[in-house]
Amino acid sequence: MASHHPHPSHPHYALRPVVGPPVGAAPAPPPQRITELLDCVKQEYDSLQTEAQHLKSQTQEFESHVGTCTSDLTQLREQLYQLEREHQKLKTQYDEELRRLHLELEQRGTSGPAGPISHDSRGPPNLPSSATAPPPSNSFGGIVNASGPVSTPTGTHGSHVSSIPNNSNPSGPIMHIEGNFPSREREGLYANGSSQREGILSEHPNKRIRTERDRENEIDPRHPGSAICHVPSGGVASPPVLPNAAARAPDPKPKLKTNEAPYSKLSVSTPPHMYGNSYHQRGEGHPPSASHHLSGPSALPPPVGASNPPPSTAPSGTPGPPPTPGGNANVLLDLDPDTLPSSMKKEGGDWMTMFNPKVKRVLDVGLVHTLVHDSVVCCVKFSPDGLILATGCNRHTTLYSTRTGSKICTLLDESHNTKADNYIRSASFSPDGKYLATGSEDRIIRIWEVAKRRIVNRFQGHKSEIYSLAFSPDGSILVSGSGDKTARIWDMEQGLCTFHLLIEDITVTENGPVDAGVTSVCVSPDGTLLAAGSLDTVVRLWDTSTGHLLDKLKGHKDSVYSVAFSPDGKFLVSGSLDKTLKLWDLATLNRNNMVNASLVKREDGENGEKVTTDRGFDSSRASTVCTTTLTGHKDYVLSVAVSPDGAWIMSGSKDRGVQVWDPKTGMAQFMLQGHRNSVISIAVSEVGGLLATGSGDWNARIWSYEAIADRECV
Repeated sequence: MASHHPHPSHPHYALRPVVGPPVGAAPAPPPQRITELLDCVKQEYDSLQTEAQHLKSQTQEFESHVGTCTSDLTQLREQLYQLEREHQKLKTQYDEELRRLHLELEQRGTSGPAGPISHDSRGPPNLPSSATAPPPSNSFGGIVNASGPVSTPTGTHGSHVSSIPNNSNPSGPIMHIEGNFPSREREGLYANGSSQREGILSEHPNKRIRTERDRENEIDPRHPGSAICHVPSGGVASPPVLPNAAARAPDPKPKLKTNEAPYSKLSVSTPPHMYGNSYHQRGEGHPPSASHHLSGPSALPPPVGASNPPPSTAPSGTPGPPPTPGGNANVLLDLDPDTLPSSMKKEGGDWMTMFNPKVKRVLDVGLVHTLVHDSVVCCVKFSPDGLILATGCNRHTTLYSTRTGSKICTLLDESHNTKADNYIRSASFSPDGKYLATGSEDRIIRIWEVAKRRIVNRFQGHKSEIYSLAFSPDGSILVSGSGDKTARIWDMEQGLCTFHLLIEDITVTENGPVDAGVTSVCVSPDGTLLAAGSLDTVVRLWDTSTGHLLDKLKGHKDSVYSVAFSPDGKFLVSGSLDKTLKLWDLATLNRNNMVNASLVKREDGENGEKVTTDRGFDSSRASTVCTTTLTGHKDYVLSVAVSPDGAWIMSGSKDRGVQVWDPKTGMAQFMLQGHRNSVISIAVSEVGGLLATGSGDWNARIWSYEAIADRECV
């Protein structure tokens, strides 16, 4: 039988599996392309590794260079310290010799100088100015001082202090801060144990400088760890059941301006006494002056205007009596804490209070909390219930519990360039405490919802930094003051600017025109008046409902940095760089005294707001009378506040001190010293009992005060 051979097209052939390479055979070589790519990756890796090594080497070299520079700066500073001590010694001998010769001439019956000998307080030319007290901030301008060495309290908690920076923005308001180092250099100095820094004001401070010079003078007082809370020791009264705040605020440090030499900001002297030194270290019989900071001629702003009435005279056109000078006659400035009886002073670990021996001691004061920050503290403000303290510094606002001193939260606008400096110059709580308004260098007013810690609105329109904010008593309006020579009134419900109050009148002094940036604003208790202090030495009163200018209060000899109404609305307090406070009697204000509408009204602003101006105001119409001038501070008065009962006026100064005054007598009750730099901001709790201070030493402090007896002059 014939065999059967399947046809090649038989389906079994199609289903036969393809036989692969034998098991164990070597795999096919990878494509050449993959090998090339792997080689490229390896070469790139080697290149990056080499570059990283090079950068690391450069970094080490730069760090070594910075360390060398820091060491050189430290040596230079020590030399400056020595020079200043020698200068002070020679100046003291010179003053004594002048007094001796003057006395000898009088005894011989020869004709000699008729009045007290006036000597040049500027010191030898080219000698850097020295601030034995912390420098202030004028933008801070020249308000923040370079302070002496950091002192650590003897108690359980330490206290960190420092000095502040300086910004020269001619158009900005005044903030004083003297001295400035790049952050790395500053840290190096601190690491070497040096915490003193000095600054020289190169020009008249503007409100903006108030924060910036503080910024430049700042010395990093930070120390790893949580914020420092001071529990009063010894004689310090226990904190009231009122709010308390203590904590630290994180934030970058200011940078040295390229046109400023570091050595020009160094502190040249080490105070022999941590507090009180700046007050009693002067020749007997000589009034306090800028020379006590040993500042050069450019270190302080020139007097503003001979054309302005002296402090002892009432405003032009006003027949009222001249203001009564404060009765303390610089008594507190002459006190030596080392010889003062223990009953007339109170000391803590790093603070001291000296009571006025000419009046009965009726207040007690104590330190409640020290809140350490990472930059200059530009502003402090209590919430209406007194439970929260808001502090403004570089780039953020921090909220603290006034009871525990712990940090509640930090308010930071994440949409803002967080690497750029942006000092929060002002903060104000709404009357119901639900909102917090903050104003800063970036010209924006931010409205924060406190409970949710979020921004609910942004007000824009100012052309320069915002230096001051204040709500009306009913919370319906917010007023703002800026270095752009305007104050603005904002409708909180609509979120719009309703009035644009423009300063156009030019104040001219022997040194030329004076800037009119608005440094401080406040609203009267009845909500009808807006007071605005400015760099041109004038306080202006505006009608909040019409935008009309009602009066110009003239009398200060230098820029006005702070204004505050009394709780009853009967008087207004103003603090100035002329080192005085003035009390203005609002009962003498003629509310019908407004500029002719044709001179005030203008076309609507760019956003529809009404624009009014002070141009054309007749100075002879001035009506508000200055009843009292309080003298006693040794340096610029940077901030003022009035207690809730109107019984006390508090003032903070570039001299590092806080003074508490009786408005009825014009006498100071006591002088408080605890900061190592200018006291830039002061706030009083509306529920009473607590006082907060913000300083160029990077600290905010909460103090308690309470009555211990009925007031009675000795």
